[in-house]
Amino acid sequence: MAQMESKAFRARKLIHKLNSDFQEGKPCPPMLERLLLFYRWCESGLAIIRSREATLIPLCLNDVQCIVLATAMSQAARGQPVRLVILKHRKPGVSTMVQALFFFFCAHYGNQIGNMLAHQAASTSEIFQISKLMAEHYPYTALGVGQNQISFDGGSRFICHTAGGESFGAGGTPNLLHLSEVALWKQNKHETEYASTQAVPFDPCTVIIYESTARGRDLFYERFEAAHDPSSAYEPLFFPWYMNDWATSPADADVSINDEEQWLVQSAHDNGVRITPGHIAWRRMKLAELGEITFRQEYPSTAEEAVRGTRSLVVPHLDSCIIEDVPYVYAGMEYFTNRVGGIDFGYNDDTVIISAVRFGQVIFVIDVAVFAQSLSTDQASAIMVGHRYFCDPSALAARKELEKLRPDATFMAAPIMAKPQDSEASWQRVRAMILAGNLKIVRSCAGRLLRESESLIYNERTGFPDKGRSEACGHYDALDALRYLVNGVAGCDIRPLNVKHTRGFSLRKDLMI
Repeated sequence: MAQMESKAFRARKLIHKLNSDFQEGKPCPPMLERLLLFYRWCESGLAIIRSREATLIPLCLNDVQCIVLATAMSQAARGQPVRLVILKHRKPGVSTMVQALFFFFCAHYGNQIGNMLAHQAASTSEIFQISKLMAEHYPYTALGVGQNQISFDGGSRFICHTAGGESFGAGGTPNLLHLSEVALWKQNKHETEYASTQAVPFDPCTVIIYESTARGRDLFYERFEAAHDPSSAYEPLFFPWYMNDWATSPADADVSINDEEQWLVQSAHDNGVRITPGHIAWRRMKLAELGEITFRQEYPSTAEEAVRGTRSLVVPHLDSCIIEDVPYVYAGMEYFTNRVGGIDFGYNDDTVIISAVRFGQVIFVIDVAVFAQSLSTDQASAIMVGHRYFCDPSALAARKELEKLRPDATFMAAPIMAKPQDSEASWQRVRAMILAGNLKIVRSCAGRLLRESESLIYNERTGFPDKGRSEACGHYDALDALRYLVNGVAGCDIRPLNVKHTRGFSLRKDLMI
């Protein structure tokens, strides 16, 4: 299979095209012009930084930095304010690039006000040293460099702060805002975020950049998730650890890899990155050094790992299945063959009904309906016409009740054994489908599945899934419904059935196109 074009390669192509158009005199919005001039400034070698080897060198944009810059340029080219939420691993160079960008704007344009907030005083000072170093080596104008502020000719200034102060930013009107390591902020997190971001006008020549490693489903991760909404002004970016050329160690060329590492190789391939034996050796070294949870938070391969880093997850990497839209026309899907689903009936817990479509070898989850202590008539409203639902084998009565209410769908017992030692194969089948890229979940209905997948772990004593109640998501009803769906599709002979089509319900997805 051919290697996909990497995000970094596409980002560099976009930057070069926009730069070429600009050189040819083609008109562009003011913010795009500023970003292109910043790119040229970096290319000229005038932005001086401290390297990982503790030497002073010109800033040469790496792959991560190019993707950030290209994304900002894309927003600016559309006449939109630059708004980014960046979930990252440790030390990819995002803070360095943002500091350089804000320094450049303040040095070359009048009346700019840039603010940077970090999670603690030491980190604030460390990040601001990046801009101070550039100021020391900037030859064109006199700069006033203080402990927490750089003043420029033309009335511009760049100020650093430690997050946590009450009502920060409420009295000023900055146009440049860098929120660093938001997940690590300790005090007045929501108040600080609200006051600082609301102080920035929604104007095309403004910039707000959130960037952080993740610490669970906190404020920052909520912002990252919300940025996936097409109506959001923010663009989400995630950077896995293997995108950096420094994340490698000496290794044998024929190193053997386990299932987890095989998934990593495939995931990286899908992002246009080739995982080498050196990457594998570096990852194993860091895992041994930091431990599972810390490593996966600090150096995640997916956003899911950044939120929940334990290796003992029963259904890992589910977030890699998330898609924004489906590649088919729903109305053309054949009844009872390509229209499928899974149901976990609840009595004291929730009933979850998953509706999906088989398209080629891939299962697309298009709807997840949750009912708390509900009647069969309520549950029937979530059933979609022409779908074959695979259900909890033990819930015969509930299945029969739905058959009476919805003769335009079919309900079968999923081919799963009740004993934990037997049902483990059913979880393996779900993981195999994720690994193969054959399970996709539309983002709009993925929330419950993701929350459960981050909490369901193997019990260290028994070796079986620990399916007690979770504070984060209650019981694991959605994952069970997904398991019934996957195993039903994989384990049953699915052929078209002649089932009566009944009208009279307000069906949730009948009119999908």
